[in-house]
Amino acid sequence: MGRKGAPESCAPRILHLGVTGHREGNAAFDANSEAIERTISGLFAALETRLGADGGLPAFRLLTNLAHGTDLVAAEAALARGWELLAPLPFGRQINLALNTPGLSHTEIVAVADGGAPGSPEAHEEYQRLVGIGDKARCLELADQDRLVREGLETLTRVDPTSRVAQDVGLLIAERTRAASMVTIELSDILIAVWDGLSPSASGGTRDTIGKALAAEVPVVWIDARNPAALRLLADPADLIAAIEQPRDVGPEPIVEAIAQAAESGWQQMREACDHLDQSMWRAKSARRFHAYRRVEAVFGGDGKPLASLVQRYEDPANPAGGSQGSMLYELEQLPGADVRFIDSMKRDLMPRYALADGIATYLSDAYRGGMVASFFLSAAAIIGGVAYLPLVGPELKWPFAMFEFLVLCAIVAITVAGTRGNWHRRWFGARRVAEY
Repeated sequence: MGRKGAPESCAPRILHLGVTGHREGNAAFDANSEAIERTISGLFAALETRLGADGGLPAFRLLTNLAHGTDLVAAEAALARGWELLAPLPFGRQINLALNTPGLSHTEIVAVADGGAPGSPEAHEEYQRLVGIGDKARCLELADQDRLVREGLETLTRVDPTSRVAQDVGLLIAERTRAASMVTIELSDILIAVWDGLSPSASGGTRDTIGKALAAEVPVVWIDARNPAALRLLADPADLIAAIEQPRDVGPEPIVEAIAQAAESGWQQMREACDHLDQSMWRAKSARRFHAYRRVEAVFGGDGKPLASLVQRYEDPANPAGGSQGSMLYELEQLPGADVRFIDSMKRDLMPRYALADGIATYLSDAYRGGMVASFFLSAAAIIGGVAYLPLVGPELKWPFAMFEFLVLCAIVAITVAGTRGNWHRRWFGARRVAEY
């Protein structure tokens, strides 16, 4: 039995803001840290005001790697406004704490990585600051290389900081940082970057992250660490070069307006995509009348089963764990230290939406492509049927063949009208977009 409609909140208004920037110790950041904090807080407030003016306040999510410096400044500003904080961490949380607590020696870093706490009051205070922010964040710990990182940190206590071994450890840490930064970029609608315009592009550093974001078509709001009131909106790598060579500083208003328009456009597109679910009927299995395209694939695909049944049974939105996703959920539950709340939220929120959108998209793809293939075959049949009288009968008996051709052409027109009125192609792509998201 079909179920009409999409799950609630199919297209929520959410803005994902990524943050990258200098750590403490950068000269420009240290000299202007208070101004940088005011600029970031002002930008957050302006976005709330602008986007809350139409249709209520959207949900804001801040993505940051929780490095000491810009990341923490932005994280605290976001938490103060009640925003959700998402933290892709380059390492497991304890190693991340060790590497981001300022003022620690190599020996102390190893001790903190093993679960200890800093000895000095100043370092302990910063450590607790990091712990408090991390407790309020949803952390994605990229901990698969932690054993190697832990061994590398211990190695640093015994070797010359300028040695090749120390450089290799630094490269490993930089690559983990880069991996976390890529997660931030991929999940962000826009990236806010605090950069002095001078620091080189080390792997995983601020300049590198800006370049990767622009290459991925993620817009960047560049806050100049030397002059935090100077904002620039970058849309592609050429903009960054132009901004460095010929700076054109602008106030926050046009940047906030550009962000708001882009966000609203994206939300509108997602609402339109979700509308395809509201207008469609979910079905438990595919329809044989739409199998023409896949039958051609079966016949000429070389899998040796040209006449096998092509009926597909779609994932049940009411019971996604009972389908193909069940094995994945089982594996997640068996992971050491599995986050039960996360797995439950997947079962409750993610998989029903995916199952519904995927089933509808697959059904509509069969309908559109099956109708297209059927029209091709019927076109050939119309031509053949229309001229078939020539070797068989005289012109006086041509009319049955002409009638056959006319009826076949009517069938083609009927398929075309049905596909056009049903928006098969547009709804197929819309539902597929929702499923992929």
